[in-house]
Amino acid sequence: MRQSNSRRSLQQPIKTLFGQKLRPEFTIRERRQFRRRLSQAQIDDLCDRCARLQSRRRTTSDRKLQHVLHRDIETRSRARLDLVGTWRYAADPTTEVLCVGYAVDDAPVQIWTPDQPVPEEFIEAARRPDWLVAAHNDQFESAIEQRLLRPRYGWPLVRLERHRCTLAMARAAGLPGALENAALALGLPYQKDREGQRLMRRLSRLSGKDPDLAIEGPRLHRYCAQDVEVARALYYRLPAGCIDCDHRQRQLFDQH
Repeated sequence: MRQSNSRRSLQQPIKTLFGQKLRPEFTIRERRQFRRRLSQAQIDDLCDRCARLQSRRRTTSDRKLQHVLHRDIETRSRARLDLVGTWRYAADPTTEVLCVGYAVDDAPVQIWTPDQPVPEEFIEAARRPDWLVAAHNDQFESAIEQRLLRPRYGWPLVRLERHRCTLAMARAAGLPGALENAALALGLPYQKDREGQRLMRRLSRLSGKDPDLAIEGPRLHRYCAQDVEVARALYYRLPAGCIDCDHRQRQLFDQH
């Protein structure tokens, strides 16, 4: 049974609202004419329905994954991160890891230092496909794991499709990207440790007159653990579907 011209002309342009391509014969003028046929309320309703479907799919998918490994890595180097970029910084021979803060789900935060064996939690996360790993600005943690921790300490790597970045999630939800600002905006129970942040900035640059880690180490570990708490609280506060498929694909592409 043939469809009427009016029904066919309405059905095809609706696909543009869901990210699908129009047929070549639909011109820009025709698309604009179609948009004028719908009220703003109808357009908002279609977009909301699409977002709810995406959120339901994303939430269902993540619930199948049993555990989330939250992590934060503190480093220092003669290279300047803001000048050379994440991947060159991670590959610089002077870059070293000071500590790694991590926690599985709601468990207490633990601290790893380079004189310890690789934590079993990271081995398990890499081995089992039902684990996620999360971090704020996950690209940095991924670069350090791939370029530094893996070659020096045999660190296990988790496949990128099981990474979650709370910075990307916050921006997708219309929140500030900085961890401190996102936590303030949401009124999270954990907030950024500003005094510890100043200490970290002093420790992060090798200059020949470096602070004694034996003295400053415990304070640094508390700062790192607090960052894990803040990022974990942000992860659970943000909606599971706030990153759409295209955003997730771009995130993966940027990290390859």
